[in-house]
Amino acid sequence: AEITRALAAPAADDPEFPLVLSAGVRTHWTANTIHRDPSWRKGKGPHCPIWLSTEDAAQLGLGDDDVALLTTRIGSARLVVRIDDRLQAGHVVVPNGFGARYQADDGGLMESDGVNLNELTAASDRDPFTGCPHHKTVACRVIAAA
Repeated sequence: AEITRALAAPAADDPEFPLVLSAGVRTHWTANTIHRDPSWRKGKGPHCPIWLSTEDAAQLGLGDDDVALLTTRIGSARLVVRIDDRLQAGHVVVPNGFGARYQADDGGLMESDGVNLNELTAASDRDPFTGCPHHKTVACRVIAAA
């Protein structure tokens, strides 16, 4: 019955959130959420970018190293752009394992590295059987950050 219901349900189409975010792609820079400072990540960053398709980046006027504002129904984040010609238009990707807060070297305020994807994913938008949020199909929009 659930498969029949899911197949009959119309695809979500919201002009306010025209893109689909796959929140939580694994990369060689992620190791789930390691609760320490990000200095363990060696190599060239950014380590927590937003990947856009070539078509979407062109339409939005964004290029590599630009800063974009990613907005979902429950939150926003500023991320560095990376263009990926393997992505289909309409789909954006952000890696998992970021957003943990850690103590700054100077002992001052806590800092955050990247974005915690749980802050962009609505817990109410979830699988009816497992209760897991739909991290791979989050409605979103992207604009150039000011």
